[in-house]
Amino acid sequence: MYAYSQNGGGKGFDFIQNFVVLGWVVSIRWLLGFIPVVILFYGVGSAIGIVGENTNLFSVVFFFLSQLVLVERIGRHIGDTRNTEGEQAAGPQI
Repeated sequence: MYAYSQNGGGKGFDFIQNFVVLGWVVSIRWLLGFIPVVILFYGVGSAIGIVGENTNLFSVVFFFLSQLVLVERIGRHIGDTRNTEGEQAAGPQI
């Protein structure tokens, strides 16, 4: 819903195309930053005993928050490239 509203909601164009194209790029960038965070998270978590072999609340909250960050970043980039009905009718700006 956030990404859709950033695209202009019902007045926006090419939401699926924007989501796939920008989502791919943002996901790769996010993954490159996320891998070191996961290694640190599990290293420290194992050392202090809050992360084990089984899924626990701490792991679920961690991954939920990481997914929120990913969706927020995709929505932000979609908002930066917004293309609405009025912009389509006006044509290119020189």
